[in-house]
Amino acid sequence: MKDILLIQPLASFNNSRPVLPQDSVGIGMLTIMAYLKQFGVEGEVIHIPRALSTGYTLDNVFERIKEANPKLIAISLNWLHFSEGALQLASMLREMLPNTTIVIGGQHATLFAEEILECSSDIDGITVGESERTFYYLIKELKRGNRKIPKGIPGVMINDPIDGIVGSVPEIIEDLDTLPFYTYRDVWPYADEVCAALDTVRGECLRKCSYCIESKTNYLQGRKKFTYHSMEYLAKQIKFFVSEGTNNITIQDSFYLLGDKKIQELCQCLKKEGIKLNILNIFVEPTIFEDETLIALKEVANKVSLDYGMETGSAETAELIGRRYDKDKLLEGLKKTSEMGIKILTWWMTGLPIGKTQLPDYKRTVLKENMDYIDETIKCGTIPRWITPLILFPHTDMAKNNDYYGIKPYIKTFKEFCAYSRVEANNYGVYYDLLTHETAAQNRREIIESTIALKKAVLDKVVEYRDILLSYGWTDLELEAFKNEAMGSFY
Repeated sequence: MKDILLIQPLASFNNSRPVLPQDSVGIGMLTIMAYLKQFGVEGEVIHIPRALSTGYTLDNVFERIKEANPKLIAISLNWLHFSEGALQLASMLREMLPNTTIVIGGQHATLFAEEILECSSDIDGITVGESERTFYYLIKELKRGNRKIPKGIPGVMINDPIDGIVGSVPEIIEDLDTLPFYTYRDVWPYADEVCAALDTVRGECLRKCSYCIESKTNYLQGRKKFTYHSMEYLAKQIKFFVSEGTNNITIQDSFYLLGDKKIQELCQCLKKEGIKLNILNIFVEPTIFEDETLIALKEVANKVSLDYGMETGSAETAELIGRRYDKDKLLEGLKKTSEMGIKILTWWMTGLPIGKTQLPDYKRTVLKENMDYIDETIKCGTIPRWITPLILFPHTDMAKNNDYYGIKPYIKTFKEFCAYSRVEANNYGVYYDLLTHETAAQNRREIIESTIALKKAVLDKVVEYRDILLSYGWTDLELEAFKNEAMGSFY
């Protein structure tokens, strides 16, 4: 008998080929489980996609849930393509365990909390925002066999039969270093994690890019101030991962915003702990690192890779969306980093708004400017990893002020975003029905066409510049793998 099960659903129980991957384990579920365990709470994370991919059946999964007979079930809805699967799972579990409390939580659930409550009577509540303390209070207040959630629990939104939808702000943990280390061994089916994701920062992103949902969801999650773990804590969390057999680490949050000195400090702490990683991967925005930072990263990992969210090669578009950078200086930084043996992958967007001066001759100016700059980055030893249209989310500045940005939204509600669960992946990675908007310069068809054109051009350039990329340390095997990924990259 368990107190709680945190469950990762399928994207959809009717779709065996979702457009986005579903094998990752959300950090939020791991940190919640680690926090609750220190108070003696019994529970585990059940990852349904992983179970099915390793030979278990749905009957096996549901039998495990029934045997656990939990007081509380929490379904993860951290990203948009799990929307339909989360609702379907809630319905299945409601029939199976009619008196068990069922909640849904995560970033996407936070964005659409009221809509989700209104469209499903199988769900007893939505956990909004950072939820370690929220789940602690839920476990304390809930009575086994009575699914009703009391009003007033911090971070829980419910649809009360008398008062309607009510909720309260989450209670956050101010000092992140007081959180216990989390472990992938809390996940069933149990397996050594190939690459562990490190939780480094929380709170509203300092960049505030007009299209980005991360800073908005962090704000909605209750933490108004940008906060981070100490470097000593992060080194010890990494050491914990290594002790469990995971020697590859990825940092996909806004850690790089702490700057060169903090990154160097983390490397010093890792060296003090005697840690030499196999792979260290960090997601960054266009930035130029100090030589000391690049040297420090090389000293703590056999392979270092940086994923650059470039988005656009157009200076005017970059200015408009809040992704400003000096194009020439950045090329110098990319070249220097590649020459030091650090691998760089770049990410690009289509369907972005454009400045008024670009509108009259969009195809000749902006599209060419994008491809020309991507061309220059490849010659600096980088590989374009993904080229995808912008997903326009509610709450972002671009969605709220769409007239200013020349944006016409098409997908806005939770039910509309459920399309991301239903559409099946294809070999070309092109999904017209999932385009969220059009711009003053491009309708949806033209956004698709420009995406395909950029992909084709990138694939040609990787072949054309093969010798240059090999000289920077890439292998033919890696180039082939990234060409395959680029061809099927979401859009």
